Amino acid sequence: MIAVTGATGQLGGLIIENLLGQGIGGSEITAVVRTSEKAAGLAQMGVLSKQGDYDDPDSLVSAFEGIETLMFISNTDVANRERQHNNVVNAAKQADVRWIVYTSLVDMGMDNPLLDSHQKTERSIKDSELDWTFLRDNMYMDAYVVEVEIAMETGAYRTPTANDVGAAMVSRADVARAAAAVLTNDGHSHKIYNLTGPAPVTPQTFSKAASELGNKNIVHQQITWDELLADYVGRGMTEEYSEMSIMLEQMIASNTMAAVSDDIHGLTGTPPTDFVDFA
Repeated sequence: MIAVTGATGQLGGLIIENLLGQGIGGSEITAVVRTSEKAAGLAQMGVLSKQGDYDDPDSLVSAFEGIETLMFISNTDVANRERQHNNVVNAAKQADVRWIVYTSLVDMGMDNPLLDSHQKTERSIKDSELDWTFLRDNMYMDAYVVEVEIAMETGAYRTPTANDVGAAMVSRADVARAAAAVLTNDGHSHKIYNLTGPAPVTPQTFSKAASELGNKNIVHQQITWDELLADYVGRGMTEEYSEMSIMLEQMIASNTMAAVSDDIHGLTGTPPTDFVDFA
């Protein structure tokens, strides 16, 4: 029995779709959801759902009962991530889960609160003495298509990042394919996979995508961080989300997420999606 946390989220839903597509029966999959009301679509596919909240350890223990493999999708609540993730790991051990597959973040080799919480979760999983596999994902390109749309509207892709610096962004669909391959095949215990796209996505890449889609010349305009923050605020972003977006852009600008891995191809037999094609 495989349980998928965050099952009503974008990645969780894609992983379940891939498992079903590989012949895993819905009765063999448990969707762990925070609120049962959101699981109606999963029920229509024959997938069992159980309520489990990262803030409610008892609900997690109950949701994990009878589960052999846990697809543990990391949450986005950075401030509370360490505590909530510890709840998941402790509940998995208490429920006698055998194997945890965890979505982590590529190692940037730098001090960063986003990376730090993932590293602590990895250590917690290892310390649990359960079998484990870590899927270290790069940034999801899905979230950056909006930047192409804005560049098409304004005629420029605006960022402080240098023209040839970027991150090897990956699509959620490719991560889901890789996760399903790991979950349904042997030989992945105590393995770490870096899930990236086929090339770093740079300001040059954004400009190319916007130019091709808009059928006009879109340029890269290198601006200051203060100007980027003003752009975000001008879009209507909250202060908290703007600051988080700046942090992500600074990670990209550091060029510490540019390394490309062939792990998705190796796991699935097909290469990851190119950003321009994805956009």
